[in-house]
Amino acid sequence: TVNNIYGGGNMAGINGDTKVTIKNSNINTNIYGGGNYGTVAGNTKVVITSSTILGSAYGGGNGSSAIVDRNTEITVEGNTVIGSATSKAPHQGCLFGGGNAAATGTEEKNNSIATVNVVGAKIYGNVYGGANTSVVYGKTDTNIGMNAVKDNTLEETSIDIGGTVFGGGEANAAGDENYDFSFISVTGAIDIDIDGKGYIDNNHEFIISGSIFGSGNASSSSGTSNIYIANLGTREKPSENISIQRANKVVIDNAVMELEGTTDRTNE
Repeated sequence: TVNNIYGGGNMAGINGDTKVTIKNSNINTNIYGGGNYGTVAGNTKVVITSSTILGSAYGGGNGSSAIVDRNTEITVEGNTVIGSATSKAPHQGCLFGGGNAAATGTEEKNNSIATVNVVGAKIYGNVYGGANTSVVYGKTDTNIGMNAVKDNTLEETSIDIGGTVFGGGEANAAGDENYDFSFISVTGAIDIDIDGKGYIDNNHEFIISGSIFGSGNASSSSGTSNIYIANLGTREKPSENISIQRANKVVIDNAVMELEGTTDRTNE
């Protein structure tokens, strides 16, 4: 058991890439692909297998100076658990493609990719393609399900996401009731691919309890937002969600969903 894990340095930069592989482990707080207030000049990659993280998991670094110059990627598989029943998003129980107050990419290059892959996990909070209160300078790819991730070497188990799937980042970490979506958390495109193919046949659950947003929480992208949903729910057991919001294009294929509905505050 450890408190925090960083792929990068502690207030020190890394010239190349970082890779963090965690298996059958317990993390008391957070895991980061990047550094603690330290830059990564290359890419970061995090793979979490059948481990428990009581805080949140980040593909990027921690702190405003913990910039990852190129791409960030985080993958969860097996019987991984992120958060607990008492977790409060976004600081606990969430999965981020980017960093915690740390950018992926640079404004000058504007060509980075933040990737999230989920094939097996219990996630008590939200899934974000982007960062927590920072920016992905480029695009995000959020893939949920084996058929979406397209990597047969990974271990499929049940997927249970207790919160919302956001293609972008978190910009309302304080939970303010008054907000708009003016903050740009992703400068390029947002792609969300959710595919439950094979999960029922393999006796695995595939649950997303909240909404599916083509944006971030109180944040937007400068590019197009695309949501693809396939093989989610059945006539006997529909996928019960709140809403699908803020996307330029939504494709739903072979899915049975019940949407509770909610109001987009910015359009009231």
